[in-house]
Amino acid sequence: MAVTNYRVHEGSLTYVLTNGAAGSVDITEVDWRRTSHLNAEPIPSSVDVRAANSGGTESFSARH
Repeated sequence: MAVTNYRVHEGSLTYVLTNGAAGSVDITEVDWRRTSHLNAEPIPSSVDVRAANSGGTESFSARH
C-alpha cells in the first residue's frame, strides 16, 4: 500500500494512505524487507507522466 505520511510510536506504525484513509499496525506486522525493496524502485516524475500521457518522447516506466 502506498502512504503519504507515517509515524512509528511505541511499537505501532500509524499511516495515511494516498486516498486519505488512516490506519495503524503493530510494527512487527510490517514486511520491512519488501518495504525497502518497494521504496528503492524509481517513481516516475510528473514530467515523465505528462509526456507519456501526451504521446511525448520522454521515457516512462510504469510501477508494477
